[in-house]
Amino acid sequence: MDLGLREKVVLVTGGAKGCGRTIALTAAQEGAHVVVNYGHSAQQAQETAADIEAMGGRALAIKADVSNRQDVQAMFQQINEEFGRLECLVKNAGPNYIHKLYTETTDEEWRYNVDIGLFGVLYCCWEAIPMMKQQGRGKIVSISGDSARVGESH
Repeated sequence: MDLGLREKVVLVTGGAKGCGRTIALTAAQEGAHVVVNYGHSAQQAQETAADIEAMGGRALAIKADVSNRQDVQAMFQQINEEFGRLECLVKNAGPNYIHKLYTETTDEEWRYNVDIGLFGVLYCCWEAIPMMKQQGRGKIVSISGDSARVGESH
């Protein structure tokens, strides 16, 4: 398959494990340079980056909490310094699921979910869009869970 990613720089937030890891590895198989963002999964992010490099690709693992605007700004600064561009942002990072009844949840748990799910998208887009406009190209893919459409047991 040719996704048109050869020599493109792709940032995958939450790229250390799960779907994000699969997206990062697929982008690398398609010839992209991949930035693997992680919040807490340092070892998995390093393993994902190492797997990409073992395939002959170029990878960079960056720790940044996407719910923190300063972290996101620093991550994009590092991407700019390392690659000088960004052609694709895959906003995949998501919070840990809350595994208890809704009536037992706290403000802090929901605030964390909103901060990552909403503000994480905004912060990454606020940084990515100017870079993409300057280069005259770019793509943004934002991934979310399906619970809003189908519900969850909790």
